[in-house]
Amino acid sequence: VFLNLAQAKLREQVEELMGKLKARLSVVDPAFNKIAEVLPKAAEEMKAAENDLKAVKPDSALSPEQRALKLLQDAEQQYEMQVAMQNGGGGGGGQSQMAEDLADLFELELDKLANQYEMQQRAMQQTGDHQVDELVEKLKELARRQQQEIERQRRLAQAGQNSPGNAGANQRAIADELEKAARQLQQLSRDEQRQELGDAMRRMQEAADAMRRAAANGSRDGGAQASDALNKLRDVQQKLERNQSGRGDRDIQHALRQAEELAKEQKDVASDVNGLEQAGDGRQARAQQLAQRKDAMDAKVADLQQQLEKLANETRRDQREASRKLDEAAGSIRDKKIREMIRYSKNTLSGSATQYARGMEETIGSNLDALQKKIGDAASAMGKASQQDTLARAADKTRDLVRGIESLDQRMRERSQNGRNQNGQRSQNGQQASNGQDSKQGSQGSRGSQGSQSAQGSQGSEGSQGSQGAEGSNAQGGRNDGRAAGGWTNGSPNGPYGGGDAWNWGGYYGGWNPDDIRQWRREYREWANDAEGLRRQLQASGVNPRDLDDIIRDLQKFDNDRLYVDPRGLELLQAAAIDKLKKFEFGLRRKADTNNESLSLSGSDQVPEGFRQAIEEYYRSLAKKQQR
Repeated sequence: VFLNLAQAKLREQVEELMGKLKARLSVVDPAFNKIAEVLPKAAEEMKAAENDLKAVKPDSALSPEQRALKLLQDAEQQYEMQVAMQNGGGGGGGQSQMAEDLADLFELELDKLANQYEMQQRAMQQTGDHQVDELVEKLKELARRQQQEIERQRRLAQAGQNSPGNAGANQRAIADELEKAARQLQQLSRDEQRQELGDAMRRMQEAADAMRRAAANGSRDGGAQASDALNKLRDVQQKLERNQSGRGDRDIQHALRQAEELAKEQKDVASDVNGLEQAGDGRQARAQQLAQRKDAMDAKVADLQQQLEKLANETRRDQREASRKLDEAAGSIRDKKIREMIRYSKNTLSGSATQYARGMEETIGSNLDALQKKIGDAASAMGKASQQDTLARAADKTRDLVRGIESLDQRMRERSQNGRNQNGQRSQNGQQASNGQDSKQGSQGSRGSQGSQSAQGSQGSEGSQGSQGAEGSNAQGGRNDGRAAGGWTNGSPNGPYGGGDAWNWGGYYGGWNPDDIRQWRREYREWANDAEGLRRQLQASGVNPRDLDDIIRDLQKFDNDRLYVDPRGLELLQAAAIDKLKKFEFGLRRKADTNNESLSLSGSDQVPEGFRQAIEEYYRSLAKKQQR
């Protein structure tokens, strides 16, 4: 509704300008009739845009609006050319004065139109920003639900259970909502012609496709497909959040341009005020036109003040220094009474105290120059904060890497523990079967021994055989017990993955099957790719990613089957990679916020089971040294 009313107001102003020009053009020069031919065309385009806005078709209205603006700019250029030709060719003083008056009139009306058009464009931009904000919140909700779905699938996989019938339905429901959000973003991308929104839309569709694959696969892969979908979803969310953080720089640059235009316009007004004494009989008309320009400037300053206050509030949390400077800029408009001085200076235009009027214009000009400088300082602070914001986002991404690899480490241990429990159960069942066989043979031997006591000869021989049977049973039972106690020291009976070393030193690694290995390798590849993406992000921001290169090389080493034959080596490599990532995150956060004394590394304080005994022994040795 607001856009429709604004467009109608613009069209009415163009038609009003057409009427004013037609009333004077025949007196001045028929050459100005060319402009009169252009303005109706602009009004027609505005009418078409107005109809589209009434039909709630803002994307269709954008094209006629742009054509109308182009026609108005052409009219302005044509008018300036005609005025310049008349001034260069001479002419009567009255005719020249009237041409100048028309030029001022045209510039004033066109300036009003430009302001209205800019307000309309800004309103559309704010509407788009609000829609993006809503989509970001929706993505956060979907990411939370997806995380819950992943955790549920992992619990089922660890328990050896299949997903219930509604599991796939839950995953597909999340995918449906994500696709709906992607369609909304696609429409917004078309309306505002923003490529970054189109890229985000495609990433959202990829995440939805991954969710549908996860729904079809169930919990058979331990939630790997669902985790991939979650990573894609979070990546889109982070891209849109970066788009949100870039608005501050965009808006402050717009405010800076407005301040520059105001300062320039004030210089022109001051020059015209100085020329009022030479205006002669046309002084009153010139003063009236200057008063109208001052009214327009007053409205511009009011709009700029509102923008600065709004921008200061929006940036207060993340960019405190820039927000403080924006507050100072907005406060200077109030403290120096810039708007009041502009309005009061209109009263000095018709009087004879021109010296006082000149002093007033100089004061207004210096205040506007100071305002421009304050906004420029805020823009510089915003740029510095943007660099810190980039480092903070990189630190958050590094923390995600740490948490992801730690989560993978935990799942690998749990999968290995489940495998050990299953192997132990099979070994126990085998031992019980062997003991049953031994008991049966021993019983036969006992009966044979009894037979040797009641008879002689061949019956005694039969008893001897019974005794041998008992001995044989005991011998076999000893071998079986020894094999079970050995714990498959040469590796799991399922294959070569995970030797006995991991168990002997007290860890939980080993015993994985080939499907497990493929899943671990795939997830490590994804984390390595994320680390490479982080490296590109830092490099594009001018940050040296040298320390990250070593981490990427470590992550790439996990994509090798031979590494999983040596669980101890795998454990050490993973611990080293996590430690390097934590140190890298700490360095990024220290650079991002030098004033924060509460920096801490991410991760858990829980000691891995494989190192608990060694750490306890270390502290016992320290205690003994202190006692000595």
